[in-house]
Amino acid sequence: MCTNMFCANHKSNNPGWARRVYGNCIKPWRRKLDGCELEEKWDASAGSEIGFVKSAEILPLDGKYYGTRVVVNFKDDDSSEIKLWYNGTFHPSTREIESYGYTKEQYDEGEIVEDGWGGQSSVKDIIEICDSHFESEETLTLAQFIVGAINAICNLKEVKQ
Repeated sequence: MCTNMFCANHKSNNPGWARRVYGNCIKPWRRKLDGCELEEKWDASAGSEIGFVKSAEILPLDGKYYGTRVVVNFKDDDSSEIKLWYNGTFHPSTREIESYGYTKEQYDEGEIVEDGWGGQSSVKDIIEICDSHFESEETLTLAQFIVGAINAICNLKEVKQ
């Protein structure tokens, strides 16, 4: 028996199981997993699993950082929020740097600027990433990917209808 948890042939007698687990896919493909051949045959037009979603967006940074917030808007005017928080390489995102009033170039080059206390410091020292309360490049990239994927699927479904 196949031990792969994604194997629709051995884990369930329900042919719709794979679609609910994987979501929608644009084209069918065939894979060999743990000695079990799994054929997935479903496409974005076949299911309505994401038909109730209208769009997704990244919310602006606001106050002390407690995660990058992605809002998924539903067609019934309700919404749900996803929070992402991963410090990665401890490099702040462009949005994080700009929230302090500086550019990514100033941060990367360590430009010396007025520090607001009558002295001068580098932009890196002023922003001073010293704890986990900042948006990293990796978190913003992941949020952009999620929003892009959700919006692409929503747009694809609108075109096909």
